Amino acid sequence: MYLKDEMAEVFNLPQNGGLLVQRVVINSPAFDMGLKGGYIIATINEEDILIGGDIILDVNNISFADELAASKIRKNLIDLNVGDLVTFKVLRAGKIIELKSDKFITQ
Repeated sequence: MYLKDEMAEVFNLPQNGGLLVQRVVINSPAFDMGLKGGYIIATINEEDILIGGDIILDVNNISFADELAASKIRKNLIDLNVGDLVTFKVLRAGKIIELKSDKFITQ
């Protein structure tokens, strides 16, 4: 779920946008790099979401504060080769951490 503007403030993001991770598939590249999904059910605007996991702030230094982030990140990932390093900056429990993997891009 994309968080922006007021929702970014509610989740205390250090920028105007971020991607709320609700679920991470076991044994996926995101799981292997340490990305954490939510585990607490919350209802916001009559919609159930999982919170308590990571909020992705940027991927390979492309910030989710940028309105065009999703398309820029998609293009960046498509242009990578197998074995290239992928870096996620995430907000986890109030702290900004970096997760890196050279196994994120697979055939």
